[in-house]
Amino acid sequence: TKTDIKAYVKELMDKAESERIATAEEVLQNLTAMMRGEIQEEVVVVEGEGEGVSSARIIKKQVSAKERIKAAELLEKDMLYLQIKLKLKELCLL
Repeated sequence: TKTDIKAYVKELMDKAESERIATAEEVLQNLTAMMRGEIQEEVVVVEGEGEGVSSARIIKKQVSAKERIKAAELLEKDMLYLQIKLKLKELCLL
């Protein structure tokens, strides 16, 4: 029926949308990889070739120390949040 088709289409759209959004675990894995220097980024480098001529090329480089520190700080905040949450659960159960 037409209602069944609409419901099925909505279900497929919802599933596709949910797959586009990162899970908490994916975010933590990405931050961990960044903190460990396992992620590379592409940057444009301009090199002089002489006589006022230069060329640009894309190279891959490890993320900066600043970005790695930021990832570590975000992971630390998440861990502290989880510890506080667990402590509150313990207190509520007493």
